[in-house]
Amino acid sequence: MSRVEQWNSLVKDVQNAKTAREDAVQSLWEDIFSDTYYFGYSRRKGEVDAHRSIQIGSGMRTIPDIIIRDAENRTDLFVVELKQHCARFDESYKQQLFSYMRLLGLSVGILICDRLHLYYCINSSETIDLSIGFTQNNELGIQFLQLFSKGNFNPDTVRQFIESHKKREQHIDALLR
Repeated sequence: MSRVEQWNSLVKDVQNAKTAREDAVQSLWEDIFSDTYYFGYSRRKGEVDAHRSIQIGSGMRTIPDIIIRDAENRTDLFVVELKQHCARFDESYKQQLFSYMRLLGLSVGILICDRLHLYYCINSSETIDLSIGFTQNNELGIQFLQLFSKGNFNPDTVRQFIESHKKREQHIDALLR
């Protein structure tokens, strides 16, 4: 099956869960990341790490929704923060994701709500981002599936993907002006 068909199927799954509670959204995305049809990570091998408790100091703890891991190398790859699919982007969601990224030492994070928001942290004060709508035949979504599939994920490639799209948007804006 082609990546276009995979993306369109994922869009349909998201649209069917548009008003689902957050726990149902959590379950859906755990399934999506562990499905060989989409991304191919293994729950059994611990590559889809849901609700890991991370201790902060002596009393506080935080629990990211999903952390995708490289089981062979025992390293975290990226973190996913989930909200209901009907929830519009909110700055507090982004800050929550960034706090997980800092705690885990990760440069890549994904926020999923009414859209898919992809972040790459260049350093402690500079990030780049890309927003991808859950629409059929969305070229960015199709590329997202490829970039984040097991065996393909590379933070540098994600950065290049975001930067190239940003440059493309700037060129289009310049032409329109």
